Amino acid sequence: MTLADQATMTGQDGRVTDEQPGRPKRRTFTKAYKARILRVR
Repeated sequence: MTLADQATMTGQDGRVTDEQPGRPKRRTFTKAYKARILRVR
């Protein structure tokens, strides 16, 4: 276990938990937004 893993598993009170933190939700972009970005350049 790395220090980063240990820091992630440590709560605010300093105790280590067995729970894995949830993954952040990835952003999604609509087709219209992507087309607009390509049109601008």
